[in-house]
Amino acid sequence: MKQPTYYISQTTTAINANKIGELMPFLPDKRTLELHIMNETAMMKIEKGYSPKPIFVKVAPEEMDVMISAVKRKLKGFNLDRIPLRLQTKNLPIVIISKNQKDDST
Repeated sequence: MKQPTYYISQTTTAINANKIGELMPFLPDKRTLELHIMNETAMMKIEKGYSPKPIFVKVAPEEMDVMISAVKRKLKGFNLDRIPLRLQTKNLPIVIISKNQKDDST
């Protein structure tokens, strides 16, 4: 199945996330993205005022550090603790990759 092209953008610069090897295992495929968009569209029709939500991908803190370092090498000035992915550079993020926070309550 074809992989959608995801972009990481900051201010006026955007890079192709698909070209960063460290991110590839965590990028949702086309079918996952289509199902998510269908679900969010249905929720907007059911609930008035519903705001579509991105797909949240949680990864281990060590993996996240490696991914952020790889993004920083390609996108100068990147300083976020999560990686927002867009399908077009000016759109809202459709996927957000972030650290999986450990739950200390158990």
